[in-house]
Amino acid sequence: MKRMSDVAHRNLETGEPFVIGVFADWCRHCVKLEPDWKAFEASTRAPVATITYETYQNLMSNHRCDLSKVLSKAVRSFPFVALVKRKPETREITVHVYDGELPISRASLTQFVKRIG
Repeated sequence: MKRMSDVAHRNLETGEPFVIGVFADWCRHCVKLEPDWKAFEASTRAPVATITYETYQNLMSNHRCDLSKVLSKAVRSFPFVALVKRKPETREITVHVYDGELPISRASLTQFVKRIG
């Protein structure tokens, strides 16, 4: 598993889309999703950044970080899943928040990435 910062920061620089998931260990929906998320992460060709709640809190304290600016506007509940894209020419970041079936599954994550990606 690659570190979240490696995937997110590299892909924000290159403009390559990536999937981001923010999870809290105290969230029962996050805990239930964990096996499907790991299976999705292992099976997808899309870069994946997995963020713990603690890492998310640290990012929110760093207002100069592009990712923190985006996530502070997008994350409203846990688990949070999105596909993030950055246009290299304008540096504009677009966050496509997961809007697939619930509960989230490996199959619904794969469909979401195919549809948005």
